Amino acid sequence: MDAEQARRVLGLQSDDDWAIHESSFQAARQQIADLVWKSPTEAMAQRYQEGLMEFDRALAFFREQKSLAVDPPEQDEAALRTFDAVAETLVAEEQAEASSVVTTSRSGSRGLLWFFLLALVVGATLFGLREWQNQQEAKRQLQVARWEAEAADHLSKRRWQDALVLYQNIEALEQNSDIAVKGRRSIEAGMVEEQEQYIGYWSGEAIAAFDGSRWEEAKAAIAKVFLVQPRHEEMKALAEKITFMQSAGLRQQWKDQAQAAMDQRQWAAALPWIEKILQAEPRNDTAIAWKSAAEQGIQTERENQRRAEELYQQARSLDQGNYNPQLLELVSQAKKLAPEDQRIAALYEKVASYGRTIRVPQDYPQLQAALDAARANDRIVIEPGVYEGSFIASVAVLLEAASGEVILSCPAETGPALTFRSEVQGAKVSGIHFRHSSLVTETERYSAVLVAGAKVSFDSCHFQRAAGHGMAVIQGGEVSIEQCRFEENGWDGISVQENKSQAQIRNSVFLANIHHGIEVWNQATAVVENNRCADNCLNGILIDTKAVVTVKANQLNSNRDYGIVLRAAGGGVVEGNRIAENLLGGMVAGAKAKGVACTRNVFGENVGPSLSLGEGLGAEAYAQNQFPSTPGKSIRLNMPVE
Repeated sequence: MDAEQARRVLGLQSDDDWAIHESSFQAARQQIADLVWKSPTEAMAQRYQEGLMEFDRALAFFREQKSLAVDPPEQDEAALRTFDAVAETLVAEEQAEASSVVTTSRSGSRGLLWFFLLALVVGATLFGLREWQNQQEAKRQLQVARWEAEAADHLSKRRWQDALVLYQNIEALEQNSDIAVKGRRSIEAGMVEEQEQYIGYWSGEAIAAFDGSRWEEAKAAIAKVFLVQPRHEEMKALAEKITFMQSAGLRQQWKDQAQAAMDQRQWAAALPWIEKILQAEPRNDTAIAWKSAAEQGIQTERENQRRAEELYQQARSLDQGNYNPQLLELVSQAKKLAPEDQRIAALYEKVASYGRTIRVPQDYPQLQAALDAARANDRIVIEPGVYEGSFIASVAVLLEAASGEVILSCPAETGPALTFRSEVQGAKVSGIHFRHSSLVTETERYSAVLVAGAKVSFDSCHFQRAAGHGMAVIQGGEVSIEQCRFEENGWDGISVQENKSQAQIRNSVFLANIHHGIEVWNQATAVVENNRCADNCLNGILIDTKAVVTVKANQLNSNRDYGIVLRAAGGGVVEGNRIAENLLGGMVAGAKAKGVACTRNVFGENVGPSLSLGEGLGAEAYAQNQFPSTPGKSIRLNMPVE
């Protein structure tokens, strides 16, 4: 800053002497400082602070100019030189007068001279000392002003420790300084405000992360709050919630992993997840059921491997290099039992090639054209892709998907994606996905696959998002279902209905269908074994027929009505099923199903009663089942069953 800038800041004219206004400047400075501390907003305080710093720089400029103009040590030396010169002159005059003045006169003059000299020396010394003291006071005030300005800058930037050091320096120069007292209070207030802002920010971050289920982020934010306020009650409660949610979330992850492995029939992969669940929840009914099913699945796989090897060796001995339906059936069965065995897969391809193989789209671009051209026992191999059309099979063919996803689809208004007519006796379908490409809400709806009086086996197929049933078996049709999946269909996963219609349904999954997972009614019969029916909007399994049924070793959980409803049946067994977590209850048995033997079923914790019995049925006939220990949740009597 130069002189012109300093004068402009202080409001001085070019010929004004700043020193005569110094006391006024100091008062004005104090008023600006008061405005800094009393500002209602931080922005206004910042503007006043900047003005104060500019004012201090202008004062500092003139004070420095003053210190350069007057230097106490040099002034003292000048005073001494003056003293010496005067003394020498007086001595010379005294010697000149000595010859003409009497001794007494000379003695009196000398006394006056020494008094004058002493007064002169004392005066010069006092003057120099006063000037030096004034200069030191000016320097002290200048230093205090500089420190105050620097401290105010640190305060504005929230550098509390740097500001505190400067206020301590001011106190060392000026005890009980109002500047230092106010500065310390500002530091304390600023630190409190900053701490509140800090805690508020990280608390908000922790809550937001918790709401988003980002547990690790939430824990990190809580840790920052605890660094400042270790006993913050709200964050302490939130940390406890996170611990609980992480534990529950982790268990849910274990359940999801176990469920996925079970659905894919990967028994060995499922077991470690199941064990984790049981360690945390030893009485979890679903996990207990999974463990039993997985262990049984592993045992079944071993048996399947043994049986597949027997069939493989038998097929090799029968292979004569020409088409043989019995040979093809043997290898096909071996392939189902051991789908990963490359030797069996290679033998299957060899034996299947003895018959005629039609490839789509290589031989026939349109699937329906291939179906129309096929003869009984022809093999149709479909390459991956989506095939649109309501297809009809009129002969017993072997319909296979090549490696990759093959989807047969059509609009729901058109009809089923695939229909088997009554003349088809012995068709086989493997690895194909069936669905509708649109939805309808009419009372009558088509299924994704219709088996009308035909005899067909399906393995490793997927029936999804049909407007009606995933599959409908009518008019005395017969189906064999193995390792298939039925989900999100508009009515049932599979519906077996009408006299002489029958189904063998094994090792399959029925999930989230709008009505039942499996429905057997109107004089149809079925064997339903080792399936999983879950999350269906009505029941897992509904039996309402006059025929004999077998329902064994199924898992029925989380259905919105019941796991199993035995409305009516002409006899049979319901045995070894595991039924848990269904909304209205575990199982219902009506009087028209009293001929069905219900034994060794395991009821877990269902929301409603484990077993509800129709009018006239006694609990004694159902004693050979395992019920939960919860009082009042075991058996309900005299329930109306229509």
